[in-house]
Amino acid sequence: QQHQLIEDVHMLYGLLHQKESLSASLLQKVGISTDALNADLDRALSQMPKVSGTNTSHGSALSPNFQQLSQRAFGEAEKLGDEYVSTE
Repeated sequence: QQHQLIEDVHMLYGLLHQKESLSASLLQKVGISTDALNADLDRALSQMPKVSGTNTSHGSALSPNFQQLSQRAFGEAEKLGDEYVSTE
């Protein structure tokens, strides 16, 4: 989507759109409408700044929020004795 930064909402969007998504299944089990959540995520993503022009091949940077989310996830994995972070 050519966003300037990769945000935590990108992660949630990706998790919900995985084939046979465990995340979507868990959210539905606790009563969260994934259709409504997807609509909210689409709206949030559409409002984010985008990179435009002819030289946009440099990619996107990780936002501070995403970096913090990643650090917390790796910290939790380490506490559990896991070597990597997964969606399970």
